[in-house]
Amino acid sequence: LEYMGQEVLEAFESKIGHHPFVLKNIRIFQSLEELIASHPLNRPKVIFTSSQHLDGGDARELFFRLSSEPKTLLWLVGVAPAGTLARQLLEDFVLNYCHGKDYRLQQYLKSALPDEELRAFYEKMQEQASEPAPPP
Repeated sequence: LEYMGQEVLEAFESKIGHHPFVLKNIRIFQSLEELIASHPLNRPKVIFTSSQHLDGGDARELFFRLSSEPKTLLWLVGVAPAGTLARQLLEDFVLNYCHGKDYRLQQYLKSALPDEELRAFYEKMQEQASEPAPPP
């Protein structure tokens, strides 16, 4: 705050809710469905994700959905590790000046297991956890 000027400092100290750290136009969504319900994907928006590698989760799913839109801009912050989708995009479009490319990627979908399968999975995990570890 000290570098922002006296006016900002006074606003921070006196006007609750009226300072540069109140981000009025920033919303946090807990799921992709919540984001889409609030802001349809065909409307302009800026999206920050916690997954910079685009290897899984909602960030990857959102990328799949938005990548077919010609006006979509992907802004990679930092250099992702080798072997990640973000690194592949960086190499293709930034370093190699590619203008368009088709990718064959795996997409993982969440699906609920039926009760019997879920119970069998947990029982197997408990059995594995209770078995003694083999000697080195």
